[in-house]
Amino acid sequence: MSKNYTRYKNKVKAILNFYGIVYPQEFESPNNHWSMQFYTWLEQVKLATEEGTWALQWYLQECLKAKEQKRLALAKVRELSRTSTFSSDVKLLRSIVGIGLRTAMTILTEIEDIAENLVLRAW
Repeated sequence: MSKNYTRYKNKVKAILNFYGIVYPQEFESPNNHWSMQFYTWLEQVKLATEEGTWALQWYLQECLKAKEQKRLALAKVRELSRTSTFSSDVKLLRSIVGIGLRTAMTILTEIEDIAENLVLRAW
């Protein structure tokens, strides 16, 4: 999901660059980049060709869809991390410096898959 989101953002930036569109000063900072205000500005951009404008808007919509999918997936991961199955192990893993929620859940779900495969191989 993150790869698609990044891919669409890169497409939008490439189109803007191709048409020589420069970001307004308020969006130069990485903190303001890809904010809702930035998306609103992008929706108002008109390029030299109708096809270019259409492509920009299409990639922008795909970017917003990917962002929403990423948000929903992360919300589900948070929800699962609070269940009795994962909560204590997530807490232990997150006590290690550098391990966040997504990494902890990835480790736990991968370990579960590995354990299942080892049991099946033992048969």
